[in-house]
Amino acid sequence: MHLEPRQLATTSFTRQASVFLLAAVMVAGCGYGVAKPKVSGQAQAAGPSAASLGAVTARVTAAGDIACATPESKPGCQAADTAALTERLHPAAVLALGDLVYESGSIDEFTNGYAPTWGRFKAKTFAVPGNHEYNTDGAAGYRSWWGATASPSGTTWHAKRIGGWLILGVDSNCGDNGGCGPTSPQGLWLAGQLKSSPRCVLAIWHHPRRSSGPHGDNSSTQPLWAALSAKHADDHDYERFQPMDANADPAKAGLTEFVVGTGGKELYPFTHTAAGSVKRIQGFAGVLLLSLRQRGWSWAFTTVDGKVRDSGSAACQV
Repeated sequence: MHLEPRQLATTSFTRQASVFLLAAVMVAGCGYGVAKPKVSGQAQAAGPSAASLGAVTARVTAAGDIACATPESKPGCQAADTAALTERLHPAAVLALGDLVYESGSIDEFTNGYAPTWGRFKAKTFAVPGNHEYNTDGAAGYRSWWGATASPSGTTWHAKRIGGWLILGVDSNCGDNGGCGPTSPQGLWLAGQLKSSPRCVLAIWHHPRRSSGPHGDNSSTQPLWAALSAKHADDHDYERFQPMDANADPAKAGLTEFVVGTGGKELYPFTHTAAGSVKRIQGFAGVLLLSLRQRGWSWAFTTVDGKVRDSGSAACQV
């Protein structure tokens, strides 16, 4: 929830979720207000055929902005529906892109709101915190709920290999975690991970670098974006961007960003069209299914009614 063929995953300030495939995609999500169903932009991205990118090595799903404090505590909460959809897709791993439970990410909210829905995927979830997790001091509820699964080294950022890909979970709450710059603890960790990474890399974080939602762009994540670009490698809606360069400007050989703030919380409308945006879907809860391949990746944004509303394939860059 959010990458180039070296692409990456994304974020946003209030309700967002991101994913970047450093060789593939970036995903994020955020926004406010209730959105009426709407689909606009390019229906399917032109690109290489999925078959030309090699065999599928793993299928993962991604979404953020997920659960209410209790499963049905507010009209419009659809975490139970998106959890059921995720289960039908049978992913090897679930990428949880922040703002996982509202409003404060407390341990009680995780226990009473998140656990009954998306909690069934806990053992295979790769999570990052959003801004709502930090409404509890030091993201203590998030840390307690996930334990070593999301904080193996005691930090809020971590990495894992899935299907031959390097998956990077980045904390985009730069004012709460010691910073996101190149000399910050997280920045140094990220540089170390990218130094000897495989060709295909996926990065996820919460606050999108670019977004057409109410919260707009997040310049605070620029150092993270730049680090991933150098490798060549919270709006409640779905949005896909064309590849972008180190400055987050459209570029053929750049990082592809997805904003996926559609995990179950109320959905938000778009307020403008950000530079590079090619697909915008509002008013539909759903998850992004990523098929990681040997030399690239395929995606399909599927909504709770079972419809695939955006899909395509791309190659990992070298």
